[in-house]
Amino acid sequence: MTKKVPALMTSEKEPMTFAKLKEVVKVIGDSIERQKLDPEEVVLGIRVQNVSAIGPSPITEVLSVSLGFDWDRGRCIIYPMKTLREIELDELANLRKQYNTDGMKQYEFGQFQKKYEVLLDKYEDLKFLARTHGIKIDEE
Repeated sequence: MTKKVPALMTSEKEPMTFAKLKEVVKVIGDSIERQKLDPEEVVLGIRVQNVSAIGPSPITEVLSVSLGFDWDRGRCIIYPMKTLREIELDELANLRKQYNTDGMKQYEFGQFQKKYEVLLDKYEDLKFLARTHGIKIDEE
């Protein structure tokens, strides 16, 4: 008999319900035990977009979770540590494009700096050779 494991992700078109969250938390809890992780050290985070991210998925940690009341009745609300806002896909694309452009400028500037330092070293070598041979160099 095969045990049915709930999918950990929902589709983008269907919001997660509290019932689905309970299933997922159970599966993740079992996985934490199997991997012998300390539950106190497992960080709960909300995945965020970061155009310059390298390494682990960028997240903002969760401050708290509560059940809504009044107008928020029927909602389980996650409160992030940092303020988050919705962003349109075209705005995100523009940010990525700008980052790539700026990133290339930074790379090119770094290459320029390296070449400049090599030239400065060569200039110092030339000044030394000139002094060694009694040649005067005008320095401004």
